Amino acid sequence: MRVFLTDLNISQEDAERLVAALPLSQATRAKSLGATVGFHLVRYALRQTAPEVAKLPWQIRRGGKPCLPAGAPYFNLSHSNHGVAVVLSDREEVGIDLEEIRPHALRLAERFYSESEQAAVSAAKDPQSELIRIWSAKEAEAKRLGTGLGNRIAEIPIDGVAAICVELDGKPHWLSVSPATAMPHIEWITADLLL
Repeated sequence: MRVFLTDLNISQEDAERLVAALPLSQATRAKSLGATVGFHLVRYALRQTAPEVAKLPWQIRRGGKPCLPAGAPYFNLSHSNHGVAVVLSDREEVGIDLEEIRPHALRLAERFYSESEQAAVSAAKDPQSELIRIWSAKEAEAKRLGTGLGNRIAEIPIDGVAAICVELDGKPHWLSVSPATAMPHIEWITADLLL
């Protein structure tokens, strides 16, 4: 399993070049810089690990999960206002989430988290960060399963998810990967490598 990460702090010129390099099929769907960079970061990751499938068109499964027609390698992507993350695996379905740590109402834990997760938020030295860490882990697991968060968020297990705090454009984020017992090595990619 490999994780690729880039920030969105790029020049206007590079942003325009990335948009111009999108295939027509993606250009109509990429509505933001994050989506544009996400497409290119997936292609970059595939070129590094499976060049023979790097240019194949993606399919979208039920639930909105992108995939390659042949299945493997499996990938998933996530973006925030400050960065994009991609996870790639030869062996199994994967999920990834990138969430900026910013203030949220702590009562979200009461509505969406299990009792043990609520207790973890309450007991945390930084409850806001813990709230986001758990949310990010749930999102990564739901994306791995291809189900989305849905109405049963409290039931999504996070014990098979690894998370690490990373800084993008000066903002702290939780990066979560599923399945993982430990965070895989993160490969930081610059915009010029994507072009």
